[in-house]
Amino acid sequence: MNILFVCTGNTCRSPMAEGILKQLAEQHGIPLAVQSAGVSAIPGAPAAEHTVTILKNRGVELQHASQSVTPALIEWADLILTMTGGHKEMLIHYFSEAIPKTYTLKEYADEPKNWDIADPFGGSLEHYQQTERELQEFVEKILRKLSK
Repeated sequence: MNILFVCTGNTCRSPMAEGILKQLAEQHGIPLAVQSAGVSAIPGAPAAEHTVTILKNRGVELQHASQSVTPALIEWADLILTMTGGHKEMLIHYFSEAIPKTYTLKEYADEPKNWDIADPFGGSLEHYQQTERELQEFVEKILRKLSK
């Protein structure tokens, strides 16, 4: 299965989610291909310093250059998980073919309340660690859902 995480600039949340899912899927022997992209990404930008630090502390070496969402990525993905409802709406608006496979990460994990994961961009390491904990929780839930 091919999974695409989408956020705004593809430097914080989506690459962190990508790294976490790749690590957990490998640990559980679940074959997944995972990428990330942004709805307003500047192609080629590195991941945020705190994102790199957090993933490195987890033992994940991230080789990342930001990329924008493209028709080819939409076609590649079997499942598209966005960080906010706004990201989901934007994708559906521009890529109608993505409608049946696009969810917010929390929506897909059956979170009935707030579907948004706050953007840590420009925040402290602690702010990024809070995002990491939230992503960890919901990535674990979707991994359980996918392994059924």
